[in-house]
Amino acid sequence: MNNPYQSPLESRQETSPSPWWYLLFYRLYGPVWYLGLTLLIFSWFEMVAHAAGGVGIAMLVFAYGGNYLVPRLAGKRPEEFVVLDSRMLKTRGEDYRQTMLHFLDGATLMLDGAAFRMQPVNEIACGLYTYNAELTDSEADEITQHAQSVFDLLMRECPEFESAVCGKQFRISILLRSMNDTAIICRLSDGKNPLAGS
Repeated sequence: MNNPYQSPLESRQETSPSPWWYLLFYRLYGPVWYLGLTLLIFSWFEMVAHAAGGVGIAMLVFAYGGNYLVPRLAGKRPEEFVVLDSRMLKTRGEDYRQTMLHFLDGATLMLDGAAFRMQPVNEIACGLYTYNAELTDSEADEITQHAQSVFDLLMRECPEFESAVCGKQFRISILLRSMNDTAIICRLSDGKNPLAGS
């Protein structure tokens, strides 16, 4: 009989059905974007030929257009999110399994008001919302500590999460939500991930 507390997901490879070209694109995305931007700026100041500026523009269009098209071609929905709750953490049933599968495949994971999402730049991002436009430093610290505690809980309770964030930097964003449903980042800080590496 299988251990009911054992994760149904044995390896990261099994839980990431993304096509190879999707993963390759996001490995190249950052370098292509920054190199294209650099070539364009250098061409403005005539540090390189104007043709290099044209190549830079093409690289930027490739990165920008690819960032829009590639997830859709791979069947990803950037707006997709999943909610994890304490019941799922205790039972480790099919709801838990499907929630973690979707998270590992690119969905945003919500737990206790904190939203976690993998970023292509080797980061795990966490966003929390506030309506307080006059956020003080102590209030921001309290929200940041809450994000860290939820992250630590996921590290302890979810082996899939722990495996997924290994080697990634943990970034915490506090977003100010306005009455018309727009949000801006009002605080950004580094969280602690013991598996981030050097």
